[in-house]
Amino acid sequence: FLMIRRPPRSTQGVSSAASDVYKSQVAAVSCGLVCGEPLVDLDYYEDSGAEADANFVLTAKGGLVEVQVTAEQGPFTHSQLNQMLKNAEAAAEQLFTMQRKALETN
Repeated sequence: FLMIRRPPRSTQGVSSAASDVYKSQVAAVSCGLVCGEPLVDLDYYEDSGAEADANFVLTAKGGLVEVQVTAEQGPFTHSQLNQMLKNAEAAAEQLFTMQRKALETN
């Protein structure tokens, strides 16, 4: 998102059309179930033993661009899926805040 909204100085002035493509901020968040608990941004150890692995791409306007969830060791529940999504949404909000701050700085 930041590369589209604020391209590197070497490409600035080439074309402004690309910066108008996205109408909302976008963030990708990785989640998973480890020992039955939904976690965000798993490290290698957690990810390698996760019961489920999930990737969410969300927009700042509340949209879902991509949802990919895989049960690695057995089925997961609707409740666990909903909790992973809620955790991803909360993490994405933090990313959106960081993106806005980055865009405000020169």
